[in-house]
Amino acid sequence: MTINSTLPEILSRRNFHVIFYILHEECTWRALSHELPPWQTVYNYFRHWQRLGVWQRIHTQLRHQVRESMNKKEEPTAAIIDSQSVKTAEKKEPVCWATLPT
Repeated sequence: MTINSTLPEILSRRNFHVIFYILHEECTWRALSHELPPWQTVYNYFRHWQRLGVWQRIHTQLRHQVRESMNKKEEPTAAIIDSQSVKTAEKKEPVCWATLPT
């Protein structure tokens, strides 16, 4: 944090870190520790940033950096389609998942 950081910037940064905490710990929003900001506040930041496309821009930038470090073009030039996925998508009858016996 810099001395010139404003309170909203500090709160945004903290919420950003809490979102990554949720992803890393694989916990639910409501399971956040009471030492952290209220889950509703963090979730609202997450949704707001999602609507603004922040997560997509972060993903794109990281992908570009990884590809550049591997001496590849920023954008992929080829794609692979899994034939099993295509067959499943074309199946007419609904897929029934096995359920646990009661």
